[in-house]
Amino acid sequence: MPSPPSSSSSNVRVRAFIDFWNFQLSLDAHVDAQLEAQGIDPEDPNAPRPSVDWKKLGPWLAQKAGAVFTTAGEKGVIRYEGLHIYASHDPYKIKDDNLRKWLKNTVDRFPGVQVTLKERRPKHPPKCPVCHEPVNTCPVPECTASMKGTVEKGIDTAIVTDMIRLSGEKLLRLFQHVKARILADAAGPIAEEAAVIVSDAESPKPARKARRVQPTKPTGKRRKTNGEGSYMDRAEAHVLSHKNGVTTRQVAEAIGQEYGSAHGTLRLVAKSRKTIVRRSKKWVPVPNAKRQVREHKMTIGDAVTTVFKRNDNQPLAAKDIYRSVKVMLPDAKKGSVDAQLVHLRKDGMLVQKGTAPHGGGLYCLANHGGAHAAVPN
Repeated sequence: MPSPPSSSSSNVRVRAFIDFWNFQLSLDAHVDAQLEAQGIDPEDPNAPRPSVDWKKLGPWLAQKAGAVFTTAGEKGVIRYEGLHIYASHDPYKIKDDNLRKWLKNTVDRFPGVQVTLKERRPKHPPKCPVCHEPVNTCPVPECTASMKGTVEKGIDTAIVTDMIRLSGEKLLRLFQHVKARILADAAGPIAEEAAVIVSDAESPKPARKARRVQPTKPTGKRRKTNGEGSYMDRAEAHVLSHKNGVTTRQVAEAIGQEYGSAHGTLRLVAKSRKTIVRRSKKWVPVPNAKRQVREHKMTIGDAVTTVFKRNDNQPLAAKDIYRSVKVMLPDAKKGSVDAQLVHLRKDGMLVQKGTAPHGGGLYCLANHGGAHAAVPN
């Protein structure tokens, strides 16, 4: 630390602002490059990786920033005023839930550390470039993971807002201090006392804590894109119900799709299902063509509700649910089942009913599952 300042010197106040994910990913990339330079595989779980001491990081950054000030020939005491950490998390992922708890219950309680958390917002899944149908799940049978990603919103804005707010408070205090000193130097001891009174009277009142607006959470209602609700099925059904044929615009209006997208949907039906054909600018049914009734494929959500129905909705632990789902869906991953349980809890379809002997929660379907997935034979 630099030596104490003289009467003419000033303190160096340092406050650090960190974007958690930018910091962590940059650190990981730097460590990976060092490991590769040493001939060590970064993917090796036993590779040595440094850990961040978040309790000491703020004071260390203050020293490094203050060193720039003292190196320039200035004198003053470096004062560490706090570390602000901004992070985002996905409320539907168990790993992110553990991260949120660690940041709020551990890091946020370190001296001088303040954590700001933002929920990541859902991003629309990718769409087929031909029929424009959203692809909600991975088409690979062994995976079937959700294709819906998330996007970070509000982190950069929160950092800039806090920087401006805190710097504004410092500038206001500096202005009041300078004003008091000018009055004191101009009129002596009596004016100095009056200046202190004026400074105290003009000091800003503590700002009211802004209400934190809770982000709107997904309702769980999704537009049907499979079965009878998909654009392809509706377009095919509309053409097959008109023996004399229909135009692309008539189909677009019937299924609620834009003209160009409806044309792509009809072409895809004609190519893949071969039940309709285009003749004289109209789409007509192919004679003696039969619609293929696609068999419903059980999803992880269906399997979870089936597990509870088979057990008369008795409270079950997460590991027991996974084992039962694994019997019905051998390719199901534990992470996918855990994510589905989190999603069901968020939608109010799954409720906790006590604690398991090993410490985890016991869950059952709300209202006995309602009209959700039926038990297959």
